Amino acid sequence: MMRNACLVLGNSGYPEAVAYLVRALQDPAPLVRQHAAWGLGRISTAAARDALNNHLETEQESETRAEVLEALGL
Repeated sequence: MMRNACLVLGNSGYPEAVAYLVRALQDPAPLVRQHAAWGLGRISTAAARDALNNHLETEQESETRAEVLEALGL
C-alpha cells in the first residue's frame, strides 16, 4: 500500500506531497524507498532534490541508490 501511495503522490505533482515522500524514504522496505525516490524525482522541487541528495548518504541498498540517482538525473 505504501508503494502505491508513493506512486500516487509522485504522479500528483503536488509540492505538498514532498513531506510524505521524504518520510517514506525512511521506510524499512526497499521497494517503498525506491518509489518514494521516484515520486520525489517526479515532483522535483528544491526540497525534493535536497531530500534525495541527503538520502544518498545513508542508503545502502543498491537498487534504491540507483533509483535515487535516476530521480536526481545523475
